[in-house]
Amino acid sequence: MIEKVSSKSGHTVFKWSGRLVCTSLDPIREARDWVKKHQRRLTDLSTFVVLGVGCGYHIAELRRRYPQAKILAIDICQEMVKLTQELQSLDTQGVEFIVVNSPQALLQNTHLMAALGQAYAVVRFLPSTQWSVESYDHIESTLLGRNSEGFQWLLQSRDPLADVLRPTVALTTVGEKRPVTIKNLVEALTSSESSEGLIVRALRELVN
Repeated sequence: MIEKVSSKSGHTVFKWSGRLVCTSLDPIREARDWVKKHQRRLTDLSTFVVLGVGCGYHIAELRRRYPQAKILAIDICQEMVKLTQELQSLDTQGVEFIVVNSPQALLQNTHLMAALGQAYAVVRFLPSTQWSVESYDHIESTLLGRNSEGFQWLLQSRDPLADVLRPTVALTTVGEKRPVTIKNLVEALTSSESSEGLIVRALRELVN
């Protein structure tokens, strides 16, 4: 159940099952500090994926600081998204809110897939994700291609790389639940007799 309360600064904030999803002091200041913290990661990108909708002050601040950016805000709670959109209706115009209440909802979201065909940043708003850390960890890993299903999913929007890397990631992760990393991709390619594997081995010889 979501409850509305007032912060010490007089702004409306939400509680989810008794736990605040943003600060009870000054959510505007918290939002500014959050955006500033991630500024270096966001500066050269035009697509941001925010995990945790919270009360939306951080999303509104992100929109204010980066008005031309495409912002996708993901939350696992439909009611939280609805209340945030109502609270921040003017300040989050152009933001796409996405409810992900199952792995299938993430992988089958065509709008998300279309947006992630270019470089993007995934940033987490900790106060609104702390009550379901495991769910948000999985969403983040999938969005960053750090698990097998996420890697395969992201390859769908990167056709030139798909034919080379799809068999490789299958070799490195299937049945092992290993995270997808540059290290295990290189290991798999190096042991492969494919032309790509030979190129990797040649490059390693040159570097060493």
